[in-house]
Amino acid sequence: MKKNDFAFIFIVSLIAGIIWIAVELLMIKLQFPRHFYIIWRISVVVVTCGITVWHGFKEEDESVKARQEKYNRKNRRKD
Repeated sequence: MKKNDFAFIFIVSLIAGIIWIAVELLMIKLQFPRHFYIIWRISVVVVTCGITVWHGFKEEDESVKARQEKYNRKNRRKD
């Protein structure tokens, strides 16, 4: 895992935690029914994990493209 990946995951988790707490406090203040809390908690975890996985695949795809371009440049020189 690269340093940038760790920083991204940490920042996304921190933002998700802050949003989670803020909305929980708002739901307590407005007295939402109990099932809203469960739906909210599940959705925050799913969205946070989804963003992290998407970022990982995006980084991997960029890495593969960079290696392919390097390979293509190297092979063009041989011709």
